[in-house]
Amino acid sequence: MTQNNAGTKKRPPPVAGFKKGRSGNPGGRPKKTAQELDLVAACKAKTPEALAVIDTIMRTGEKDSVRLTAAMAIIERGYGKPIQPSEVKMEGSLTHSHVKVPDLTPEQWMEAHGLGAAAGPAE
Repeated sequence: MTQNNAGTKKRPPPVAGFKKGRSGNPGGRPKKTAQELDLVAACKAKTPEALAVIDTIMRTGEKDSVRLTAAMAIIERGYGKPIQPSEVKMEGSLTHSHVKVPDLTPEQWMEAHGLGAAAGPAE
């Protein structure tokens, strides 16, 4: 058995894992029950009233933070939450063991993809 960085033994990978080419959930997502569908319909029916409450809080709330939260709730319902950018710092190299990338010059790549020779600089 191999050891991890802390010097403790790692457990071996599961033998009975997913079979190649088969879904891990062949039955798919379970269907919603009648009660769940009724709840969703009831919540959708209350949406205009709930939006009116949020709108009222946004317009008349005493605290800026409460008004801002209400405004954000309205915007996020209409447009979705903004994407959070992330930055990844990495040292070393990144390799992918399943794909072999041939060493091609730009001209060879263009030719291999049916684009002819790469255009050279204008003289």
